[in-house]
Amino acid sequence: MYFHAMRLVVLLLLLVLVLPDLAAQTNPEAEAAQESILEGLFDDYSQDDGGEIAPEWLLFLEDLLDRPLDINQAGRTDLSVFFFLTATQIDAFLAYQEAYGPLDNVLELQVIPGFDRLTVKRMLPFIKTSTADTDARLKRNHLWQTGKREITFRAERFLEPKKGFSSREDTPPAYEGDPYRLLGRIRYFSGNRVSYGVTFEKDAGEALFSGSNPHGFDFLSGHLFLRNPFARCEQLAIGDYGIRLGQGLLISTGFNSGKSASVALIKQTGRTLFPQNGWQESRFFRGMAAEWKLSERIRFMGFASIRQRDGNAVLIDSTDGEIPLLVTSLQQSGLHRTEAEIADEGVFRESGGGGRLTWQGRRLTLGWNGIYFQYDPPYQSRLAPYYQFRFNGQTLHAVSLDYEANLFGGQLFGEVARSGNGGMAATSGWMFSPDKRLQISLLGRYFSKDYWTLWAAPFAESTLPINERGIYAGIEFKPLYGWRISGFVDLWSHPWLTFQSDSPVKGREHLLRVSYEKRRSWSVYVQFRHKERDINRPGDTPSVSDQVGSFRQQLRMQWQFDVHRVMSFRTRMEWTLANAGNGRENGYLIAQDLLYKPVGSRLSGTMRLALFRSDGYASRMYMFENDLLYAFSLRPYYNHGQRFYINLRYKPLNPLTVEARYEVYRLFDQDVIGSGNEQIDGPVRTGIKCQVRYLF
Repeated sequence: MYFHAMRLVVLLLLLVLVLPDLAAQTNPEAEAAQESILEGLFDDYSQDDGGEIAPEWLLFLEDLLDRPLDINQAGRTDLSVFFFLTATQIDAFLAYQEAYGPLDNVLELQVIPGFDRLTVKRMLPFIKTSTADTDARLKRNHLWQTGKREITFRAERFLEPKKGFSSREDTPPAYEGDPYRLLGRIRYFSGNRVSYGVTFEKDAGEALFSGSNPHGFDFLSGHLFLRNPFARCEQLAIGDYGIRLGQGLLISTGFNSGKSASVALIKQTGRTLFPQNGWQESRFFRGMAAEWKLSERIRFMGFASIRQRDGNAVLIDSTDGEIPLLVTSLQQSGLHRTEAEIADEGVFRESGGGGRLTWQGRRLTLGWNGIYFQYDPPYQSRLAPYYQFRFNGQTLHAVSLDYEANLFGGQLFGEVARSGNGGMAATSGWMFSPDKRLQISLLGRYFSKDYWTLWAAPFAESTLPINERGIYAGIEFKPLYGWRISGFVDLWSHPWLTFQSDSPVKGREHLLRVSYEKRRSWSVYVQFRHKERDINRPGDTPSVSDQVGSFRQQLRMQWQFDVHRVMSFRTRMEWTLANAGNGRENGYLIAQDLLYKPVGSRLSGTMRLALFRSDGYASRMYMFENDLLYAFSLRPYYNHGQRFYINLRYKPLNPLTVEARYEVYRLFDQDVIGSGNEQIDGPVRTGIKCQVRYLF
């Protein structure tokens, strides 16, 4: 059976390699520009959620390096690939084109209202201008012969042994596999028109070609994605893919920026349908999807999916003698290392689909959405009080209506949804610019406590749009050249019980950032963030009257100096004051980065040394980290210690990129790192990563 999995990988590899035009070369200068732009982009839009950032959007932009988007032929859907563009900017661009015709040069974007120097700089590597619709008329054979092939393989591990890999007397290790994490991707792509390939991965502790994975890697994914494959079909996806409907009240599997200093990004934009190219093991669909152009104004997108999902399954006693199997929770980590995790793998089947009918007018766009899923065995939410109104049963279905309207000098947008049990959810926003230097964003949301959903991801305080009411107001002001002032206020309430709160609660959060950038020289910003809400008093028996206030305050200062366009120094200082019910905690962090990225050089790298100290987890600090190519992440810093890492990238040949990362995490006030099976005996954790990427 081992050969069944390998045949798929080998077949895809052969299809990639046998295609002609093997002499295609990469553009080192374009890649260097892309890396710099994406690095600054995600640092600006990062959230305090931790973990790795989804790579799908990075791959979309990388595809455009191969075949830049003709900005004169781009519509609203094409521009949505640039997820850092706001809806107001896209509308301004389309209005400018309609009034003045095609752009003569990409730098002409700077005269369009809302397109500042930073926005244009981010777009430049991925766009071009022409007066003929050359890309739209490319022959299909040309698309299949002139694209790029990618082969990527990565290996990583921690050097110190973790408890889960150790055996004791007659007890075998808790983890089934070795401590290496292995992942790879084989892909062919031609701009954003054609993409097909496979991705595969095993996490540290998972078996490889043995045990519970006798056929190979624990995770294997494949996709075929085509744009305009034939008449009236605008997009076609076969295999694994992602979906975004409206403002995310039904489904949203892509990247969402959430609350940040970029206040114009409260509106969800991006492609409705996109391929699954990353190593995320839970938030994707498996089957087929297609979008059809029914007329100049009407489009229909439909999808179908069947896949096994991870969950916690339990046997329930019944009076009729039968013992039914129920799933009480979803497992989305993708980890299958221990007996318990392996037992949760693929325990229930999710089958179903949905569709979206879109009508697009000149100033108004309407979308009707519907989904229907079946679960076998049935889903039964946990018995905790705050789960009382969550989804239960074997079928989950919902409908929604979303809208976008250019009215009152701005853009209105929103979505209203109803689940099959009658639960309601709604979100509505308005973004407008009374002056070219001023952007205002407003958004209100209402999610009933009995709204049923598993795939939704709209703008919200909670992970799911359930049991929440809130209002958000954000502003961005550019008083002088180089200066930017941005901030937001978000007020919300949970009318029903929530995690860590056994009574209805209210909360609020606000942020203020002041930044200045001196062109091609240096930049600096200062940011203050405050968040508070009521929670159960720790250690006591929960009761409605036994609530305490919790809060978290952060003050951050960061400045960056560029040295001769080759080297940059970036310094960050951050202070945190928090109270999670156990008293006040303080924390601080000082980090120094060195970025060496000469344009056209075969060698580049980044390095960081960070010193931090906090009184506990409540006063933790998150910080963006450079990693291997497109593997940016956010890491928590807490306790007392230091963190060091160095990333090196070398291109011995234009098609070949070799990367390595070495990191050391040291705690001064702890004798162990981690807990449970992840525990390391000792105050030091050392990690190494290596990656080889062949792009031709």
